[in-house]
Amino acid sequence: MAARADRKEPSVARILIVDDDDLWSLTLARRLAREGHEADFVLTAEEALNRIHSATEPFEILLIDHRLGPGMDGIELLRQARAVSLNSDAVLFTGLDEPGVGMLAYQAGAYRYLHKPFESQELILIIQSLLDWRKTDYERNWLSILNAVVEELQRANTVAEVGRALVDGGIRLGFDRARFYQVRDVDGTPSLIGICQGGVNQVVGFETIVRSMQQTKYSKVAYEQRAPIFFHSRELGTSFLSEYPTQDGSPDSFGEWASIPLSSGESCIGILNLDNAARKGTIHPQQKDLLRLFAGQAVSALERALRYEQDRQERQIENLARKIIHQMGNPAEKDALDRLLSAIRENFLGREQDDNFIVALQDKETGWYRYRLHIENGVPFPSSWRAPTQGGLIEYVMVEKSPLFLASNTAAFRKDRGIAQVGLNPAHSWMGVPLRIGEDVIGAVVMENDYRNYAFTEDQFNSFKHLAGHLTSVIQAAWLNEQEREYSQLLHQLQEASELIPGFNEEKLWWTTLTLCTADYGASFDRAMLFLAEEDKTRLRGRMAVGHLKKEDAEADWEEYVRIGMNWEKFLTTLKSDELKPTPLDDAVRDWAFAVSQGDAFSEVLSNNKFLSVSKENAQNRLPADFLARFGATHYCLVPVNAGEQMVGVVVLDNIWEKDPNRLGVLEILDNLTNQAALLAENLHKSKALEDLIALQHDVLVQSTVRSLQETLQRICEAAKSIAGADLAAIYPLQDNGEELRYDHRYSARVGRRNLPDSALSHTPTGLSRYALLEAKEPVLIEDVMADETFYGGERHGDTAIVKDEGIRATIAVPVFGRRTGAARAMFYIDYHTPRAFSEHDRRIAEAFAHLIATAIRNWRDAQGLRDVREAQDKELSRLSEVLQSALAAESDERQIAQLLLEKIPALFEPLPVTTGITLREWQRSTADDEPTEIYRFIYPVKNGLKDRLIQADEKSGVNGRAVRTGILQNVADVSKDNDYQPRYQGYEDTKSELDVPIWVDGQVVGALNIESSQLAVFTKHHEEMGQRFADIAALAIGNVRRQRNLRTVFSAASALTGPTRFRDTLDTIASTVRDAIPNLSLLVIWYLDPESRRPRLGSYFGVSKTAIQRESPRKEGAVQKGLTLIKPYYQPDVVNDILFQGRSFVNDEGIVSTAIFPLRVQDKAVGVMFFSYRVRHEFTDEERRLFPILAEVVASSINDALQLYHTEREHKRLRATQEVTDVISSSVTAEQVITQCH
Repeated sequence: MAARADRKEPSVARILIVDDDDLWSLTLARRLAREGHEADFVLTAEEALNRIHSATEPFEILLIDHRLGPGMDGIELLRQARAVSLNSDAVLFTGLDEPGVGMLAYQAGAYRYLHKPFESQELILIIQSLLDWRKTDYERNWLSILNAVVEELQRANTVAEVGRALVDGGIRLGFDRARFYQVRDVDGTPSLIGICQGGVNQVVGFETIVRSMQQTKYSKVAYEQRAPIFFHSRELGTSFLSEYPTQDGSPDSFGEWASIPLSSGESCIGILNLDNAARKGTIHPQQKDLLRLFAGQAVSALERALRYEQDRQERQIENLARKIIHQMGNPAEKDALDRLLSAIRENFLGREQDDNFIVALQDKETGWYRYRLHIENGVPFPSSWRAPTQGGLIEYVMVEKSPLFLASNTAAFRKDRGIAQVGLNPAHSWMGVPLRIGEDVIGAVVMENDYRNYAFTEDQFNSFKHLAGHLTSVIQAAWLNEQEREYSQLLHQLQEASELIPGFNEEKLWWTTLTLCTADYGASFDRAMLFLAEEDKTRLRGRMAVGHLKKEDAEADWEEYVRIGMNWEKFLTTLKSDELKPTPLDDAVRDWAFAVSQGDAFSEVLSNNKFLSVSKENAQNRLPADFLARFGATHYCLVPVNAGEQMVGVVVLDNIWEKDPNRLGVLEILDNLTNQAALLAENLHKSKALEDLIALQHDVLVQSTVRSLQETLQRICEAAKSIAGADLAAIYPLQDNGEELRYDHRYSARVGRRNLPDSALSHTPTGLSRYALLEAKEPVLIEDVMADETFYGGERHGDTAIVKDEGIRATIAVPVFGRRTGAARAMFYIDYHTPRAFSEHDRRIAEAFAHLIATAIRNWRDAQGLRDVREAQDKELSRLSEVLQSALAAESDERQIAQLLLEKIPALFEPLPVTTGITLREWQRSTADDEPTEIYRFIYPVKNGLKDRLIQADEKSGVNGRAVRTGILQNVADVSKDNDYQPRYQGYEDTKSELDVPIWVDGQVVGALNIESSQLAVFTKHHEEMGQRFADIAALAIGNVRRQRNLRTVFSAASALTGPTRFRDTLDTIASTVRDAIPNLSLLVIWYLDPESRRPRLGSYFGVSKTAIQRESPRKEGAVQKGLTLIKPYYQPDVVNDILFQGRSFVNDEGIVSTAIFPLRVQDKAVGVMFFSYRVRHEFTDEERRLFPILAEVVASSINDALQLYHTEREHKRLRATQEVTDVISSSVTAEQVITQCH
């Protein structure tokens, strides 16, 4: 077998020219290029050495000028170049004045030297001679080639360099192809890893090949024999490389070829395959021996390269770790962990890589994993938590505390070990490293590829593993700092909240508290529910909640919060602006109550006043069934809520949607906030109760005519219970019938007690009540009813039925006496379910309420006469309603209704002096085709003797007109300060305040009531409500009158349209009838279908210029054609946005804003179309949508009848003409006579 020295043709060479004369060098390079050589030039020795070092293929020939200017000369350059590129030959150029240089050139290794100047042809012949010599020399000495390759191997530092030296050497030995594989274990199986290749038919993507040794044929034999194996062509079948695309030709071998394993001891670390692609060659025995010796040298080089790469990798990892730590900066800074993890990914993978990268850190308290960095296919995901029960490869690595590399087939690995698949798609390639500090695992770093097997190499995995090991302690420090920072931030926010919530109302107070329990910037629970204790802690009632009942709703809200960047500051801003909306969980919790059973978790918390955690597994046994049915079974945390020393309820926290773990460590600091909130809420209750007490005093002293005695006493009970912090309160008034003490249970009030029937109540004071009223005559305070052995009125208070039934343990019994007469007025009780140590403050509170009760009873009785007057007024209002109802049924018009209202209003506003009036909207036309004008008709009471006042709607129409325009009630306390005010009576300037109430009929304002007074600011909320009631009655009456009028109009129109017989007369009658029936209509246009041509013809119209309507012919896709195809009316309040009318000059010229299209159909056949149009925006009311179609049916029937009559008349005329012609023909003799007679 003949060896080859080069892959190029014999006459082609890679040549480097080194000469400081750039023009000469350029000329020479071009001359050599014309000879087919690849020539390049540099100007200095330094450039030459750099070019030789960096060349991907060596230069065969160096052409060097001895004189290169300052610095290194040609001889020295030759020596250094030969040291770097042993296979390069050189020709040195010298001057005639340098006689000794030629000898020095030969000594330095030059092939020849030439004196300048010289003929280029001479140089070309020397180059050809040199190439011939090189070829002959290489073919003659295979051993020298192998020695050269061995020398190159000695200089190779990396596996890739060793592989390249082996492959290049194989090609120089004369083989067509050379392929080098590294042998490594992949997924526990010896495999071929493609390193490099050379020669012809190169495999595309060779460097990505990862092939199990068991899946090969030829390499497997060499691997098992641990010695070079020589094969003949395809004796074992097709190579696995046939599965891969090649640049050209086939990857299969011809002739004799070699598979050389590179074995170190018992291990095979590489395989070199040398073969031919297109010719059958023979490897001589001496060459086989040389290849075996050569394999030993290659093994040493490969072992050295592996050690070098391992050392280099460790140095690189150390340097990379230092770089990453530098990029992180101070680990105590806010974003240090983010910067650290991002730097790990970017430095290891690069910014553009789309492999999945996950850093999962374990929370020591809960065992949950936090995906602190989560990037899939280049897309970052928000940080999230995962429960340790979900399984998966990440959890497997952390539990096993061992790195894992799966180059491919991760599904089989999981299946063999029973590892659950987490996520939608299994990874094709996966590698993960646990982050270990001693025996403790704090997390894991993971890389995975969802689309490719063998996406990662063993080297990458080793680097990944070592880098993770270097950075574990740094990650832990940054993670602990972040957790500490989050904890500090939570403490800061809780502190800030504790400073802010005293200024909130109760709703915002609890909303803030529960939000800090659930928000990402708070304790991060999924849900928080507040339940307040009732009935001696035997029931809990929902007060408020934050969270969701469905996971998809919760996740949607979380995504929205991330999108808008919701944080503590934004929450406070939104809260203060009242823009927050309750969550769905709030609806399920608020006011929902459930019983607390002895021994359940809620009972334990309420009894022991300690936190309690209930696991999902124990929920069924520890929590009420109705609670679980409503909120689901999960891991709950129950936090007691205390207002000072009083237990008031429970906050329930959970992470049912597994967004975050249940962090029990934060419950203690949340406890402080919830207790503070409860205390503030209790103070707010007391403040509100004090406000209620003040309001009650006002009611008792001022508004006795407004509320009943029972309602007043009930409010006093509620305030007393709240202010005294009691569980029950009751007031039992006494009858005002002289000396006998009898209860008047019609007005009794109770809070917290069962509403007992009168038959179950005593009708005379007994026991403690009788004792307090007749003997003590002052409050009686019993701190422990069960321990009190005192007999009151002949019995122990603890033995009474009501005390036993209600579970009363402490009580304050207060007799109530009239402050003027001293007569007994009532008995007042404040009761508690637990024993209580009363103070002097408690006594004073009880006495204050007793005085208030006495005042309420006195004022109520004193005001009984005024109350009778009020009842008479209510009766009068009832009579007025009856009058109006009868007016609705009678044949009344709007004026009669208005006068009836104006007559009754003043009496109900007594004793206020008022004047009244009513404004009604109307429309007028100057001529038949003029635009209707809106006017306001102000109607005065008949007794005033004034004519109606007409005002243009666009003129200044006063406060009353503003009520009509806006539809909003107007209460003007001082008309002199209102710029819109206009006097309604000429010369009457006494009006000081004014009340105007709009009258709405069928969704439109049709007018307004006007009530004026000569006193300032006299109209109260009560007056507004009374005026609104009158406006509602007016709307009912006016609406009925208008509906009756509209129906009469339609009937009149039907009657009018049956009169005319001529078609044109019918159309004119239709236009006149519609104009009268719809006074605010701007335009009417009617088109009819010609019976013969079936084409639309213009019929009657008004409100539009004749030229405008006549020059408009119906378009094929226009409104007229659409109307002819409609089955029902088409209403369009805004034609601007309707494509049917856009671009129509008629619509634009006539200023049409709203329109309605009515198909005119008879017996389901179109006879025409009618348009009602307005030049101001018009919303079609329900009444119009009911009446207009009826009118359209009448019009359609009339047009159809007129068209049929018109058609019949025409037919009669034609028949008569035909008969006349027939008669002439029958009586004539000649054609001339017939023609003469016909004419």
